[in-house]
Amino acid sequence: WLMLEIDATKLGSPTQLRTQLSDCLRFADNLIDEIAWPRPMLQLDALLNRRVAIHINRLGDLLCRHRMHPSSVDTFRWLKRWLRFVRRCFVHESMLLARRRGPFPELGADELIAELTPRYGIKDARRLVQNRCLRHRHLLALSPFALFPNEPMAHADEHWLNLIPAIDCADALTMYGSDPRTR
Repeated sequence: WLMLEIDATKLGSPTQLRTQLSDCLRFADNLIDEIAWPRPMLQLDALLNRRVAIHINRLGDLLCRHRMHPSSVDTFRWLKRWLRFVRRCFVHESMLLARRRGPFPELGADELIAELTPRYGIKDARRLVQNRCLRHRHLLALSPFALFPNEPMAHADEHWLNLIPAIDCADALTMYGSDPRTR
């Protein structure tokens, strides 16, 4: 896995956000090719599966900056929409990269085309696979601890637990956070 961390409080408006997330994923894709993994087996797996986990943290602080309260249904809906938008940006950029550079090899695009050909024909099967394949195996990683604010003025109480279902759009769940044992 190549794991990158993004601070949600440093991301911009939706138009800036789309560009920032696209740049991040392209950076990760390039980095996979450049990293000298410690074992040949890890190097091969990284190239075949292109596992990228982009971890978004400080979501609680982002909500505090927007003056949103964790017990509000509107806060939950806003966070859910925001996280879905982030994931769609990653998926869209991964699809664009797959069209330019090819899908992740372990997907077996050629075998998939061969299976689809009897039903759709070779031309349509290629088009389907080319238009829907991703370049990366995993994209968005979230931790429940990212939902709790770190800012000193914010009060992290049990109401922040109401937001945990919003992270269901993640490809991978982590238990990453600043000293999670004490929280």
